[in-house]
Amino acid sequence: MSSRCFISFLFGQPKLEKCVRCGKTVYAVERVEAGGQIWHKGCFRCGQCDVVLNLNSYKQADQQLYCGKHYQAMILAKNTQTPAMSLEVLCTFKEPNQHQEFFLMASLYSNRYYLLGTTFAIIALCVPFWFYRPPHFDIDVVLSGLYRLEASYRPFPQPQPGPLVIVGFGGCTDVTVNALTFFDSFGAASYTTRHSHRSPDASFELNSLEDVFDDFTQMFAAGAAAERYVRNQSLFELLVTKAIATVTNPNRLRETAERGTLSLGGNAPVMATRLAREGAEVTLVARLSSREIQALPSSVRVLAAPPNFGLPETPKTDVHLVLEYDKGVVWRNNTAPRANRYILIRDEENPRLSSLWPGLMSSWRKWGNHGGGVGKDESTFPDLLVVGGLQTMDNAVISPDIRWERMEALKHFLAVETPRATLVHFEMASFVETNFVANLTRALLPYVDSIGLNEQELPNLRSLLSKGRVASQASLSTPRAAVMLDEMREIWSLLAHPTQLPRVGVGLRRLSRLHLHTLGYQIVMVRRPAATMNIDFAAADRDLASDQRDIELGFAWPFARAAAAKASLIAHRHTCATASIDPELTRLLMDDSFAVTADPARWPSALHDGAIPRIRFDPSAPVSCWFEAEPVASVEGGGSKPPGGNSLTRVEICVAPVPVCRRVTRTVGGGDNISAAALRTQLVERKRRSG
Repeated sequence: MSSRCFISFLFGQPKLEKCVRCGKTVYAVERVEAGGQIWHKGCFRCGQCDVVLNLNSYKQADQQLYCGKHYQAMILAKNTQTPAMSLEVLCTFKEPNQHQEFFLMASLYSNRYYLLGTTFAIIALCVPFWFYRPPHFDIDVVLSGLYRLEASYRPFPQPQPGPLVIVGFGGCTDVTVNALTFFDSFGAASYTTRHSHRSPDASFELNSLEDVFDDFTQMFAAGAAAERYVRNQSLFELLVTKAIATVTNPNRLRETAERGTLSLGGNAPVMATRLAREGAEVTLVARLSSREIQALPSSVRVLAAPPNFGLPETPKTDVHLVLEYDKGVVWRNNTAPRANRYILIRDEENPRLSSLWPGLMSSWRKWGNHGGGVGKDESTFPDLLVVGGLQTMDNAVISPDIRWERMEALKHFLAVETPRATLVHFEMASFVETNFVANLTRALLPYVDSIGLNEQELPNLRSLLSKGRVASQASLSTPRAAVMLDEMREIWSLLAHPTQLPRVGVGLRRLSRLHLHTLGYQIVMVRRPAATMNIDFAAADRDLASDQRDIELGFAWPFARAAAAKASLIAHRHTCATASIDPELTRLLMDDSFAVTADPARWPSALHDGAIPRIRFDPSAPVSCWFEAEPVASVEGGGSKPPGGNSLTRVEICVAPVPVCRRVTRTVGGGDNISAAALRTQLVERKRRSG
């Protein structure tokens, strides 16, 4: 019996729902429900302008979906029509005085009902708001709960230096501008929209302004962050030159981004800066210009390739053009569902991984940041290695042979040079080139303990691992928690279970941590010891090397609840550019409750006594955590279902609401700051060991 038949036998045949727009079957991962009807995510569109909608911004009337702009236009058109009754009464009488008398009476009659109708419409709109009281409306109570958790893990003052962290690879200079103002300076209104959905396997390049506007429109409509490589060098130089001409600090970089300025950018420098601010001893592996190094905190030590590696002494500065927009602004009949950014790049240093060289780890032992410690022998190892910035290789104009050779060099560094006791975190990013990202997963993911990603990158990675291709459409900017939890389980099962590892290559590590950061909530999933596990017996297992036990038995990532809270608070502080959170500038997008799974037949490990648990939001204890068996996916293509998880371990899942900033100052670097802060929280208990 096939696995799918076996599941149907146990749980019954799942109900197949049809999309009201296209009539095709809707599966759980792409399901949107509104007004008692079901849509695909891609079919949930305004009937007038075809813009993709989300559950926070759609309007519905007469079985038709509308965006805010066209809904208002439709209501206005209905309310300004001449009532048919007045004209009929006027045409019934022949005498002039009768014309006037009954015309006046009919007008008063129709106006009276018009006023009554308007009054009832207003009442109908207000009643739901009057009776509906969000259980988390008291922002102060929620913030107090998050503050308590944030402070719960920090043993200040620290008697020892913080954890030792290496962050790589590369860096850049960010030019941050307002997207719509910048595009208007190129006469964007005169260009024809060619907005369409690309097929998953289609090649995609930016060679003209039309290409840029078209891709930006698709990302803008979904409120999705994106980073794209510009093939046309002349076009990129034109864009960058015009943007730099508008900045206020052309001679000195800021440490953090702000619109209309130059700043130090790139995943690695931004994460290194945040980790250092939170008390870690950080070494940044990057080839940076002197101006870029000056923008780093003094506590971050920069490590670059030695002269004998054969690189020019002065690296070429890679520039990223960061185009930010605010929530609610309008572009080509699309309204932004959230504030976000669209980044254009054309890197030359970063795609070559020029900051990665043979002997990097031994160089770190000699010259890296060890917190003032003297133990710089071969037994010294970093507590954490963070890998980021690899999206600069996506679609890059370099030889495929060079790109493949550099990926093999990274694989060798992770597999051979990196100590097994060092935790490895990979910060996911925006990718569009299927062949490259498929090679990346085979080279990198078998050597990774932790992955950080957002609501766009999560379905992208799941699609890549399960279907072998990058997802073709942007996800909703505020996805349902149950759907995201199922996608996290899918990735966990594909990367953590021994029977699934061959999908990306047999590796030396099993995934033990996933961190999803979205606009409305944070989810941290980590491995934990099973409740029935005999810790002393498991620790004596000879099949586990001494430096693997903490990770394999679920002790490597403590304080998941505090990490989720910390990530939520950093999300607000970064986007609002403030150290203190003003409740008046804060809103919550979390539902009052959510189911832990949208697909119980596929994920029985999430059920409790055969029922789907529902998590209720408690403002005084805002972070919800629970345990499940380690997720195990069904084997596709027939065969029996793999055994249900590891009997020694389970997973802990923590969900925290984000106090969303109402007055966004910046979006770029948000994910990097959030991920780094959560990582630092979970490194507190790492012990400084040698050997």
